[in-house]
Amino acid sequence: DRLVGGADTVLACCYFGAPLGPSWQRFLAMRPTVTIVEDRSQALDPAQAPIGHWVVYSPRKVLGVPDGGVLVGLEGRTVSPPRGPRGGVRFIEPSLLRFEDEAETRNARWYAAHRAREARETVTNRAMSRISTAILGATALEPLAERRRRNAALLADRLGDVLPPMMPLGASHR
Repeated sequence: DRLVGGADTVLACCYFGAPLGPSWQRFLAMRPTVTIVEDRSQALDPAQAPIGHWVVYSPRKVLGVPDGGVLVGLEGRTVSPPRGPRGGVRFIEPSLLRFEDEAETRNARWYAAHRAREARETVTNRAMSRISTAILGATALEPLAERRRRNAALLADRLGDVLPPMMPLGASHR
């Protein structure tokens, strides 16, 4: 950690959706010129406010929308990604296949389509698709967060003595 300083940018991952701990706050306090990008791509709603300068969320990973991520700038920073056509709608096929598999009998088919899409995917500065934006706009997040809190509490109750210490599960974990 002595190699980080000046105008460096550090990506800090919130593993299993757990918020960054006190060691990251100390790290940031000792390096006020370092920019922290807090990766909350596995988090639906962590129990504490972000400490990073930027926060990355991935509704695609957490909620299963077809594409996209969200970059949130703190301290008044903003990002306006360009909108534009994705070059087709093939990217949504795995999501539709999974959605239509109510009986969960075609897992192999939609998962193979998902893996193929992931292999083709590239990182761009393009905004998420209108379909993903619409799905997110119509999704009530609090019931999902509450379900995750209940699942985490159940895991902590039943597996608490075998979980790694870095994974603080419980009522406050979302």
